[in-house]
Amino acid sequence: MLNFKSSENQKGREHMQEVERPFYRRLLFVLIAMFILFMLVNTLAFWTQELWLDNEYQLGKYSTKIEEEFASPMGWLPGESVNKDILIANDGTVPVFVKAQVNLNWLGQNDITGEPYGLTFTTKKAKEQEYAAIISWGNEVVLLSNGISFVDSLRLGLPLVDTIAEAAGKWLLLDEEPDKDGNFTFYYMGVLASDEKTPLLMDSVKLNPQIEATTMETHTIYNKEDQKWITEYLPNPSYSYENGKFLLTVNAWTVQATNDALGEVFVSNTLTEQAVVSYLGTVAIDQKPVVKKSKPDKTLYFEEHGDEMRFTPINSSGQKWFMSFLEMIPGGQYSDILTIENRSKNDYDLYMQVVPKANQDEMLKELLELIHMKVYLKDALIYDGNASGKEQYNSDNNLQKAVFLGEYTAAMKTQIRVELELSKETSMQYCELLTKVDWKFIATEIVNPEQPQSPPIIKHPQTGDMTTFAKYILSMSIATIGILACIYFLKRHQKGRGAK
Repeated sequence: MLNFKSSENQKGREHMQEVERPFYRRLLFVLIAMFILFMLVNTLAFWTQELWLDNEYQLGKYSTKIEEEFASPMGWLPGESVNKDILIANDGTVPVFVKAQVNLNWLGQNDITGEPYGLTFTTKKAKEQEYAAIISWGNEVVLLSNGISFVDSLRLGLPLVDTIAEAAGKWLLLDEEPDKDGNFTFYYMGVLASDEKTPLLMDSVKLNPQIEATTMETHTIYNKEDQKWITEYLPNPSYSYENGKFLLTVNAWTVQATNDALGEVFVSNTLTEQAVVSYLGTVAIDQKPVVKKSKPDKTLYFEEHGDEMRFTPINSSGQKWFMSFLEMIPGGQYSDILTIENRSKNDYDLYMQVVPKANQDEMLKELLELIHMKVYLKDALIYDGNASGKEQYNSDNNLQKAVFLGEYTAAMKTQIRVELELSKETSMQYCELLTKVDWKFIATEIVNPEQPQSPPIIKHPQTGDMTTFAKYILSMSIATIGILACIYFLKRHQKGRGAK
């Protein structure tokens, strides 16, 4: 009986163990799952929050044109003036330098001498050389004297200036004598800014009143022998320009008002022209930069509900724009301000990172490198490099890595100020190109807040966007210890059962 009962009890215990074993296994799995859930919840509580802001930069429009008001006359008579208004207009956004050439030419030949028409002729009375077509130049057109006497300059009727600086803001004629192709070369002595026009280069053209007809006199007599009237002509011994066609052609060249572009495009052919181009170079260097500030104000803030980072204003398409400068010009300066505000009760570590747009071609990348950028946080300079966020000289301030902006406690508010300057030597090939870059903000909740540091220090998350790596490791460690403890107590419980 005893053996029978003992065997029966043994079988009962084994049956109970078989029943309890799945239960303990399920209990172990539940406990492990609970610790894993704790690990994930605890980790996610400190996980990085990200907010991306769009930034775009575009060079201005390059557009200039010759504005002319002129009606070609029919039957142009000596002493008659024809309106001929000519000026250069800058209807783009890029300041420019202007060079112009005026070409005068007569087509046809003198009916008396058979020679081609010249620009000048010898007057019958004074026996002096005068222009057949007399140009009435604008009031702001001058001639560099270069030793010319005032009497000599009356051929063109231009006032003289002794120095190039005296011609500032006016048209300057380099030489009263046209070149071998009949061109007169002028420079506008200043920077032609956006939506501005030069003074009139030319106002009107008059046919010299001393030009006479080919025929001076006519005599009509009756020939009795032939019984008909005969007209006799007395020819004019001087140039008549009768049936001639006068051509006046104006060509203009403009180049952005930078020293580099000036020297590349405006080639100096004479000592006088070299001096003029050199003077314009000083104007390019000394011109006041355009300073623009972006509006409206922007705010990045931590929302109380849901502990989210938010940004305002957001445009109609739902994009979050921080900086948007679409008419940048060489030498121009631009600035923008971003307010950062903690409107929640929680405390955060905040990081910033610059991420250039992917798939941009090389010229767009080069344009970012031509934009010098300084970033200030609470008046402390935290970055000095180019708009791509890559500092060439100090790798610690490389914004393409995440840079620590500080600890933001509840109700704390600061400002980021960005100052940009487009290089004066930016060439025209970048005009109207649009390049983009993203600003990425990374926030991490602080469990044990500390006082914010001032001025801010620069530090980097150890794992890129996962700025709470240490907290993540701590959570993993706690979960692992918990799982090992469950396994240990389960085995001990099983041994205790086995001993019974």
